[in-house]
Amino acid sequence: MPKQRAPFVVPDLAQWQVHAERGFLPDPDPLLELPQAYAAWERISRELPGLLAAGSAALLRQVSALPTLELSGLQTAPMQNRAMILLTVLAHAFVWADPEQPRKLLPAAIALPLGALAAQLGRPPLCTHATTVLHNWRRLDPDGPIALGNVATLCGFFGGLDEAWFFLVALEVEARGAPAVVASLQLQAAVADLDADAATEIMEHLHATLLAMTAALRRMPERCAPFVFYNRLRPFLAGWKDEPLLPDGLIYEGMGTQPQQYFGASAAQSALFPLFDEVLGVAHAPGNAGGYLRQMRGYMPVEHRRLLEHVAAGPSVRQWLQHLPEGGALRAAYNLCVGELGTLRTLHMRIAAEYIVAQARAGVEARGTGSTSVIPFLKAVRDETTASAAA
Repeated sequence: MPKQRAPFVVPDLAQWQVHAERGFLPDPDPLLELPQAYAAWERISRELPGLLAAGSAALLRQVSALPTLELSGLQTAPMQNRAMILLTVLAHAFVWADPEQPRKLLPAAIALPLGALAAQLGRPPLCTHATTVLHNWRRLDPDGPIALGNVATLCGFFGGLDEAWFFLVALEVEARGAPAVVASLQLQAAVADLDADAATEIMEHLHATLLAMTAALRRMPERCAPFVFYNRLRPFLAGWKDEPLLPDGLIYEGMGTQPQQYFGASAAQSALFPLFDEVLGVAHAPGNAGGYLRQMRGYMPVEHRRLLEHVAAGPSVRQWLQHLPEGGALRAAYNLCVGELGTLRTLHMRIAAEYIVAQARAGVEARGTGSTSVIPFLKAVRDETTASAAA
């Protein structure tokens, strides 16, 4: 008789604030509005597209009139994440309203609550993947799926279809990748039990998840034009570290006189991709792309970083394969996953080439939103991924 295997156990995910069905996306859905005490933040967020269209002076007048609000009324995580979106989007809009002459000082009415809130959440005080993607959505039909066609963004800069689509495709990738969280932990349990059949089955599920993520990312050109992204949205996603126009960083008024430096929002701040790296044993050289990727973990929600550390310390399917005299099915499933992760990163590189490199003016370095030399960085990450295939 064939060996009977117990059903896969769903691990307890609460300690990392991740979810079996949603992965790194929040549960419950993001909050749509803060309490009345924070109406000034909500109002300027709604008016931001018009203020930016009117010119940087209009935004300066509105920001100058903002009260400096306390955080005591933000008692829940959804409230805090909603406030983080409003403040970080406003901060980036204020700094980069004129992308050729960014402001070097963030007024206290934004800087003080933003700095305090970021400290509470354990994240830097600026836009990150968590604010622009993970918490920046609502469902059009509350009973429908978290999927393109049923989601809209909560906050933005100029607004419009192209801007929303850029963030929502990234959200779709996160949603389609959600099963990888449970599968990664189940895979490590199978490796610990030396159960090659179970590990192979889970690897096949991981491969299907990667295929779904790749299909989601392929939808980027449908409604986000490269020219619009590069000239209307990308300037606002830049940070104030390794930025030529802000070489010293940004002063947060009321938080000392020394400028602070932080990288801008980047897909490298998603925990989903390093989760695949950790569970598959894909290594990135510390002196090359790996050093930057390691820095990006500091921009993730604290609990997501802890999950990555947990997986990194767990049993390695790659090391197990290296000592298995056989294991053809498991090796084949592993290599399918590594290959598809490489395909996904190749697609990311091609999109970056079209949306950044091809749009940059002659003589202007093509830099990602996280301040990397975008193609060399993405190529290094891709090459190190494909090199991890098991012989």
